Amino acid sequence: MKTIKMVHFGSSEGWKPTDDWFMLGILNRLVSSYNFTPQQIFNCQTSDANSHQKLKTRIISNYGKEANVKEAFDLFGF
Repeated sequence: MKTIKMVHFGSSEGWKPTDDWFMLGILNRLVSSYNFTPQQIFNCQTSDANSHQKLKTRIISNYGKEANVKEAFDLFGF
């Protein structure tokens, strides 16, 4: 069974299941509770926003609502 990393990079060595993914609950919370749009969140998911911390920082930088964004991430341990 080939993982995404094997297909794109030829190896899954050093890859962890938590690499380059975002907990769906955080994203759902941002949309359902804090009136972000899916497009706004998608716009923040650039190649350099490859951790929860970097995504959180990018969302705050682009759209503000710092307290709301921090609460959504904190709720899920990020």
